[in-house]
Amino acid sequence: MTALAGCGMLGTPSPVTAPPAAAAEGANAPVAPPLPAIDRPELLSAVELSSAVTALPSPVALSAGRSEWVNVVLRVRTPAAGQRGKLVLPKWSQNGQALKSRPVRMYQVLPMPLDVNRAGYVRQTGQSVAAESLPRALLPIDSSTGLIDLTKLRDPERPTDPAATAVDTDVLLWADIRVSIEAAPGHYDGGFAWQSDAAGEKRSDDKAPEPKATLPVGLDVADFVLPDDRHLNMVADLPWERLRRLWPERFEAVRPQLLSRTDPDSAAAVATLDGLVALAQENRVQVHIPRLQPVVKWPVNRPVAVDWTDYDALVGPWLSGQAFPDRVPLGFWALPRIDYLSNVRGELQLQYYTAAAGHFDQRDWLRVSPVILAKDSPGRANVTERLLLSAEASRVLRAHPRVRVRVPLEPAEVQLAGDNNAELIDPTATGRLNTVAPGLISESALRQWPANLDRPKNWLRTDLSGLIPYTGAGGDEADVRVWAFAAF
Repeated sequence: MTALAGCGMLGTPSPVTAPPAAAAEGANAPVAPPLPAIDRPELLSAVELSSAVTALPSPVALSAGRSEWVNVVLRVRTPAAGQRGKLVLPKWSQNGQALKSRPVRMYQVLPMPLDVNRAGYVRQTGQSVAAESLPRALLPIDSSTGLIDLTKLRDPERPTDPAATAVDTDVLLWADIRVSIEAAPGHYDGGFAWQSDAAGEKRSDDKAPEPKATLPVGLDVADFVLPDDRHLNMVADLPWERLRRLWPERFEAVRPQLLSRTDPDSAAAVATLDGLVALAQENRVQVHIPRLQPVVKWPVNRPVAVDWTDYDALVGPWLSGQAFPDRVPLGFWALPRIDYLSNVRGELQLQYYTAAAGHFDQRDWLRVSPVILAKDSPGRANVTERLLLSAEASRVLRAHPRVRVRVPLEPAEVQLAGDNNAELIDPTATGRLNTVAPGLISESALRQWPANLDRPKNWLRTDLSGLIPYTGAGGDEADVRVWAFAAF
């Protein structure tokens, strides 16, 4: 298994990084002694997580800043029938001084069905398309005691069966290590150990059995702190239909506009959403649930009435950061689009957007909450769709002076108002548009954004499949690294 230094996603791992030749004090600083070679590699080894699992040289070398995550994936042999086995998690130390870090979190990597018969997969991985499943799912493992019972791991041949346990077979384990902000910089030594006893064996003392396999892991802590604030928002929509399919007992009878923290019948659904949002935020990504919305009523001959009570109580802790240990709020949450909004008259839609933007502005949420406009047809927008989307964006921009609108259009596709059509986007409001980042190659050099207008801010979409000229379409972890580089 390879050290995935700083990479928190499955896929092509980053290369193993060796410890620095000298400490930060100077070129003559002492070099840490090499770690011993792996013992019994057939029981415990470091592997590269890809469609071809191959052993890599040991030891594993990790490097991280303070408050940063690092990851390593282990290939572990589970005990045979009638045997017991445990994996001892590492405790890093430097000259007897323990590393300050959070407890190692462990997950079992399980294969999932995946369509790899795509040009993008072959181009980016160089792997065969014959595989029908790849290791893609992380199943949490209780590691609170510092030991993992290997006899309770799931059989990778039957990943969806909780009763199927792995016996005398190789499994993949993902380890999440987060260095504490108080950790002292330097090189730390640690490692994983494979222990085994025969079932029912009596021991005459309380000593732990001698390890039958060890995997040394070196960790270099750099002298910088990774800030808690996020400067690159990676967001994925979580459809309500998916929640109902995965947890029918929790979401089937719950309407998204009536979800309430004070309703006992909604408690399980709310707890699930809290867990999903917090888990994503902790790993520096975000989930967005578009169907969450307030209660809206349309009185006859009166302004629209919006009840924000339950909605604010639900999403408020996420948007204020109070729901998370680091108190960092979500960096993106769309202004809610209520069900069947497109069925009401245009002036009533404008009333709702005005009320919603004003409410979010009062709560200081509007800066991270654009109105999202979408289109139903796949691919790039045609000429008609560009006009319709631009006209709708113009109406929303007029609803509030600080509201932003995200459109599925590239900057060159935005239609601005002119003498022939005043209903399109006001040129003075283009700074409040979020447009799709154009393709790096496909963007036309002949169509430049006017220099006298505020340029829209770009967003990168990855929800489109196939070979289409969008930056990030069909993207994977390699694209994310490029985006992160470009963002900084």
